Amino acid sequence: MQESVSAVARSVQDSDDQVIGRVLAGDREAYGILMSRHNQRLYRVARALMGDAAEAEDVVQESWVRAFQQLIHLTERSHFRAWVTRVAVNEALGRRRQRLRRELLSDSEVEMTSDDDDPEAHTARRELRPVLEAAVSALPDLLRAVFMLREVEGMPVAEVAELLGVQEATVKTRAFSAREILRSRHSDWSDAAIPELFSFAGDRCARITRRVLERLDSVHAATLRH
Repeated sequence: MQESVSAVARSVQDSDDQVIGRVLAGDREAYGILMSRHNQRLYRVARALMGDAAEAEDVVQESWVRAFQQLIHLTERSHFRAWVTRVAVNEALGRRRQRLRRELLSDSEVEMTSDDDDPEAHTARRELRPVLEAAVSALPDLLRAVFMLREVEGMPVAEVAELLGVQEATVKTRAFSAREILRSRHSDWSDAAIPELFSFAGDRCARITRRVLERLDSVHAATLRH
């Protein structure tokens, strides 16, 4: 038992490359480590593109299943974070296209973490967060996506531009516009709350990880043999 616990502890310390190696060697549980590390980024990406929390969770879950099925073909394991983000973006965009087609057809016939030591400031941001999240959700699609990826998740301008298929200048102007809109509509807007928006940890993260691992039970061995 002690040896097993030590193995888990070492796994948590290992790089994505090392963890992937164990996954491909047949250690299904190691895949949960990758999910725990990157769930929040994938959720924020999906939330930015889908505009809906429930749909975003579905996107994250499906993205992890697809990533597992394609993992053996990943040649640059050190780029796993960027690669799995792209998987989530493609999944979200595909669902958006399907949703748009359904809408057109219908028309033609609709946890927070903080290092702040000030408990009062922490409480104030916690109470403000649902209001700010609703404000971000109400932004137009492109502004919301840019704001979430650039300002909330902190992705480089070039990476956001590549993921969204727009020019870097567009990312910069849309990020600025989103900030100005949010500040003008909400006098209590706080930049200090931005890193805490749309957090995805605790029970929610564990739930997604558990569901994905359960789905992979039936395909794990077959995938590793190819």
